[in-house]
Amino acid sequence: LAKTKVGLAPGIAFGNQGEGYLRLCFAQPVDALETAMDRLEDYFVSA
Repeated sequence: LAKTKVGLAPGIAFGNQGEGYLRLCFAQPVDALETAMDRLEDYFVSA
């Protein structure tokens, strides 16, 4: 969150089947979602 300004929740918070996954909220305009995905991609590519 600090680097990308994108909030993620651990999947396990939504039940045991969510372990190993991340949850995103898509209740945003498409342009905001595109920006979020670009930021996450940049973060994971540079990691």
